[in-house]
Amino acid sequence: MLTAAFRPSTTLTISPTLAYREESQNWSGIRIHSPSASVALQYRQSPEILISAMGNYAGTRSTDGLIDTVHMGGNGDLHGIFSDHRDGQRSSPSKPVITG
Repeated sequence: MLTAAFRPSTTLTISPTLAYREESQNWSGIRIHSPSASVALQYRQSPEILISAMGNYAGTRSTDGLIDTVHMGGNGDLHGIFSDHRDGQRSSPSKPVITG
């Protein structure tokens, strides 16, 4: 497994992960390959706004073709403190404003 964290600026963090696994069945000669990858991003626009996103991939494939699966996923969040225009109060910074 290979993991890293890059911070090209104080507001952006990129964290990729790569992994590879191989299994071998001695009695049948079949090999199973399982690569996976993921990346997480965090961008802090200001103390009030945080944008984060994550995506991942995992696959498993056997040399005899009986196993062939792929899983992919991801999500993103926007967290922030925003003024309520009616009374000038701020909303809580710990609650997601938009999730998708």
